[in-house]
Amino acid sequence: MYGYSQSASNYVFSASTGTFTQVTDASATRLSAVEADGGLSAAQNIGFTFTYEGVNYTQFRMSSNGFISLNPTGTSTLTTNDLSTANASSRPIIAPLWDDLDGRATGGVSRALYEVTGTAPNRVLTVEWRNWEWNYTSSTPVISFQVKLYETTNIIEFHYRSETGSVSSGSATIGIGSATGTAYLNLTSVTTPAVSSTTSTTNINTKPSTG
Repeated sequence: MYGYSQSASNYVFSASTGTFTQVTDASATRLSAVEADGGLSAAQNIGFTFTYEGVNYTQFRMSSNGFISLNPTGTSTLTTNDLSTANASSRPIIAPLWDDLDGRATGGVSRALYEVTGTAPNRVLTVEWRNWEWNYTSSTPVISFQVKLYETTNIIEFHYRSETGSVSSGSATIGIGSATGTAYLNLTSVTTPAVSSTTSTTNINTKPSTG
């Protein structure tokens, strides 16, 4: 969980035992373009005004590589995961599991979805990568994960669910990146969760705990 601040590097991080609640297919929006190797959605409406680093945002784009961009005109899927050097055109970046991923698991079970729940001023946007391959060389589902954006509080949450497959050559980044410059905050380990704003971590290869 990341709490509100004026700079990505100054957000407050906390790890907790949560619950992975799958979005409801019937009411969620499916982004089929993301269910690919190197897929990127068109700009989608957040459903409310979300404030990040003191700036208001109303749209996002979803990448198959495990991040969303709050820049509605960003065009890069960013296979190279490094919050300290990320392409400016795709910033700001919110990355629950940024790596060279793939949304084409065997059996066509991968789904890229988003849903807005609740009522103003307490709505929540949930963006979900379901049954995703980690990394693109996998064929079976390895992990499902979500990013949640909260209206009013502007809290960011990451949630995870382990699937049956094993991680194949994982080298992920988990964290958030600034809209300008190179400010960021990323997880340094999933086994003993801690964050850094000075050391870029690009080699996470262990599934985060389900929750």
